[in-house]
Amino acid sequence: MLDSEYKKFVDGMSKVFKSHQDITRVIVGESPYNDGGNLNNVSYYPYKQVAFLRSLPANGATKETVNRVWSLLFGDKVDSVKNLLQVIVDSTANATKEEYLAKYLAEEQNIYLINAFYADRETITDDLKKLNDNTECKKILVATREFPKFTTYISKNILYFIIHPSKTTRDIEQWKLDYQGDDRYNCSKDIIDIFRLKQK
Repeated sequence: MLDSEYKKFVDGMSKVFKSHQDITRVIVGESPYNDGGNLNNVSYYPYKQVAFLRSLPANGATKETVNRVWSLLFGDKVDSVKNLLQVIVDSTANATKEEYLAKYLAEEQNIYLINAFYADRETITDDLKKLNDNTECKKILVATREFPKFTTYISKNILYFIIHPSKTTRDIEQWKLDYQGDDRYNCSKDIIDIFRLKQK
């Protein structure tokens, strides 16, 4: 990652979104992408894998899942964010250059996208402790049946912690963005209000 290109990217994002660091927000994924396109080993990022961001363009069911997360975070500015990534000049970057976005979300928005596999649950728990001052979390917005496998933590403010949507082959467990029903995986207005980046 090139510092000069990262600064340009942050400058571009700052024209679209307000910085928001008052609360820590975490979205946890539970599985790798089948095509191996996970974004991992990102400089300056505290976790090995970044959930929902890609080292290669997404296809098929993975694409729909990724699109849902992008829609949650960026609303109607998804294309603006993708355009800012495309103009980055860095021959060492991944094909999608989304490592720049992972760093931006962590540093400017206090949003972490983490892949937390069951086998790694103790490591993830310890990482979240470090991130959030070893304080137990009492605010959970959305959980899956798998959620008790992971312990959540809160900082001196609030750690908002949600679990990811499943593949399209499991429609019953997909987030329904902007859907106001009672589904287990409904992405309510409260969740959108908390996780969507605030536009200028």
